[in-house]
Amino acid sequence: MTLAEEESPAEAATGTDALDNPALTKVYLSFRADYRELIRRAEKISRGTGGRKSTGKRMYWGSILFTRIVVTAKSVGLLLPDPKPGSHWDFSAAASLARTHTGPLSFYRMEDHDRGTGVETRHEKRYMLMVIQFAGDFLARAIETQLDIVPDAETRKPNQTVQQITASVERNQGRLREKRSRSADQ
Repeated sequence: MTLAEEESPAEAATGTDALDNPALTKVYLSFRADYRELIRRAEKISRGTGGRKSTGKRMYWGSILFTRIVVTAKSVGLLLPDPKPGSHWDFSAAASLARTHTGPLSFYRMEDHDRGTGVETRHEKRYMLMVIQFAGDFLARAIETQLDIVPDAETRKPNQTVQQITASVERNQGRLREKRSRSADQ
């Protein structure tokens, strides 16, 4: 068996080596949809945690860490392309955010698998499935830990809406005033 014929870590991890490309795409889209739903749940829990007085260091640091995990999960989600011509596939970027350690190992097999060009390949798609699995498992564990700390975070009305949070950040960065000033000048 040549290096190019060997099963990749992604194939072994996702059990997708026997799938034809349409079936592999269906699995990828299903994983991606599930991951995006998990992100929506995590965002809801994060907003449900906000605006509370911390009851201790565990709650304080747990909330900060959970927010960071959610932001990173959203970034990983943005790197999961649509399987269509012209889409940009970059497993290494998604893997580095998700902290999957197979990224450096897969580098050595890029040429054998036509990877690293940004073009969708079966191996690139399989590696992305592995990223989704890893990041999704990590996010699911973070959600459960956050709910252990703040049990009603998922059902509690958020302290602020996404629009209020955005407006607050824009104001803190001085951009909200700049927009108003520009509008007044025009």
